[in-house]
Amino acid sequence: KEIIRTKFIVGLLTEMEESVERFDKYFGWHDKEVRPECQKKSIQTGYNRNPHDLTERGGEAWNILAAVNEYDLPLYAYIVELYHKQGELFRENKAEETA
Repeated sequence: KEIIRTKFIVGLLTEMEESVERFDKYFGWHDKEVRPECQKKSIQTGYNRNPHDLTERGGEAWNILAAVNEYDLPLYAYIVELYHKQGELFRENKAEETA
C-alpha cells in the first residue's frame, strides 16, 4: 500500500472523467483540440466496453472468482480511499493556483 500511496496517481473507471482530468493536470497534457473528441470516444461512449453475463452470487463461478481475487478486493478498497485523498491534493493545488 505504501508504494501505491507514494508512487502512483490512481484513477477509477467509475470516476473516469475526473481521473483523466487529474492525469492531464499532473502530467501537463494540454491538447485541447484533440481531447474533447478522444474523451467522447473513449470515456463517454466507452468503445472498449464488452457485455458480460452477471454471475450468480454464491455460485460456482462466483466462488472461483472470489478465491482468485481474494487480495484484489481489499486493494481496490484502499485505492478508492486513496483516490479520494488524492482528490484533496488536487483541490488544494487548484485553490493555490487561483489565489
